Amino acid sequence: MLGLILCILILPIGILSGMILFKKNTIPHSKISNIKHGKISVIIPARNEEKNLPRLLDSLFNQSVQPDEIIIVDDHSQDQTKHIAEEYGVTTFTAPPLPAGWTGKNKKRRENIK
Repeated sequence: MLGLILCILILPIGILSGMILFKKNTIPHSKISNIKHGKISVIIPARNEEKNLPRLLDSLFNQSVQPDEIIIVDDHSQDQTKHIAEEYGVTTFTAPPLPAGWTGKNKKRRENIK
């Protein structure tokens, strides 16, 4: 009986606490924005992201505060990543070719440790 009474008293407090602690903070959407900010640049490294890139770019273009520029750095994608980025009209760069024998960042770390 005591357990039931405690659950009835504590449960609403727990729910209310969760609502306060985990509420989603958003910037209200407004056609007239009086928020002043510096230039916003978004740089997106991408490799084989043709399935995710449209959703990401749509999300960026639908923000209440628009980025001033979006730059996609294509890292030798084997799919249509660069083509999709260009269709959205964002700036695209292709990463330079990797040096011969390159096996990744971990190799460079091992070289620096020695």
